[in-house]
Amino acid sequence: MATILIVSEGSGVPTAMRLAKEGHVVRIYFTNKDAGSSLKGLKNPLKVTMIPSNLESFDMILFDGYKEGKLAEQFRDKDKAVIGGGIFNDKLELNREYGEKVVSTLMPNVSLPKSESCKTSSEAIKYLESVGKAQVLKPFNNRPTYFLPISETDDNEVLVQLVKGMPQDLIPCLIQEKVKGVEVSTEGWFDGASFTHFNHTLEKKRMLDGDRGCLLGCAGNVVWSTEGDKLTDYCLTPLTALLQKVDYLGPIDVNMIVTEDKCYFLEFTPRFGHDAIQTLMELMRKPLFDYFWNLQMKKNLPAFKQEYAIGVRLSFPPYPFGREIKGYFKQLEGLKVLDVPPEAESHVHYYDVKFENGKPQLAGVDGALGCATARGETIRECRRRVYRTINNICKSKDIQYRSDIGEGMDKDIEQLKTWGWLNA
Repeated sequence: MATILIVSEGSGVPTAMRLAKEGHVVRIYFTNKDAGSSLKGLKNPLKVTMIPSNLESFDMILFDGYKEGKLAEQFRDKDKAVIGGGIFNDKLELNREYGEKVVSTLMPNVSLPKSESCKTSSEAIKYLESVGKAQVLKPFNNRPTYFLPISETDDNEVLVQLVKGMPQDLIPCLIQEKVKGVEVSTEGWFDGASFTHFNHTLEKKRMLDGDRGCLLGCAGNVVWSTEGDKLTDYCLTPLTALLQKVDYLGPIDVNMIVTEDKCYFLEFTPRFGHDAIQTLMELMRKPLFDYFWNLQMKKNLPAFKQEYAIGVRLSFPPYPFGREIKGYFKQLEGLKVLDVPPEAESHVHYYDVKFENGKPQLAGVDGALGCATARGETIRECRRRVYRTINNICKSKDIQYRSDIGEGMDKDIEQLKTWGWLNA
């Protein structure tokens, strides 16, 4: 049994619960003060209101988000092994210009879409109206945007209207040429010296079926493990020397658009990806703690099942918008909308929940209930299993989720294999 501290904005709930179910003592500190009643009713994992002073008593410390890099470095200065988090991590994710500099310097086989950095709305409008090709608008510092920041037309009319109407949410930004291809994320787990494991993710970010509606962090995904391929060779292996220099420990993901002969860089995610980490758990042959422990000890990692895994985000309305109305979700605290039988517990990963008599209730944080996952030899099998689970656990038709996660992804994977990016 180990003692574990997790520092999280809020997404660390499923990781904390998984580690506690494996028999470890878990303490979680939320940097988001709106976390409120999250995990109320549980003694393990136990939510704490301040960073414990006795850091020496913890066998492992996890940072699962960003913007807490300085705190993670302070822990490392006390000779604690910290997985995730760091000043470098924050800079790589939040500073898009720095991320592109890393790509252009270290990744010669990766292309950068033509882009323009705009600090004012007038600069952005002028560029969008003159460029003559469809563009993607990416606000700096990971500011959330639920609009359509991707143009479907070469005149970029919708983006121009958005910038005129909401410059405080969209500016400053990076405006990037839209590239057509297969969007894929390639993730590697780095132990401070080398990559120990890779996996790929196909993710859907839009809330509604058919890739429509507002953008979420993740609406669903398909994940599979790999020992390495052309994508990892191009996009992760060249980062080895830099990651060694900053003593990187944890996952790092490169999001790309891939065509027949090129891969175009979109962004780095140097942290746990949610819900990708929950989906990856389906493929682990040994406990999650073993995976983390072996990573920090630079030991061989447990093998992964050579199957596919799928994850589908579950939420409650008015997610994702209610958080902007202060206190709205608090009114929903205590709603019992999920009924998860014991046999399904390992396939349901909670976020915005508290517990009463061992049963999950809405905690009233943001309406993101959690993620349902499944695995299978084919994506079709994954879909059948995960939607069977969802149908069995949802007590309310108000629960929101996409019903098409996984559809068409097998064709995308076969296309990547045909082009030679993935091993056949």
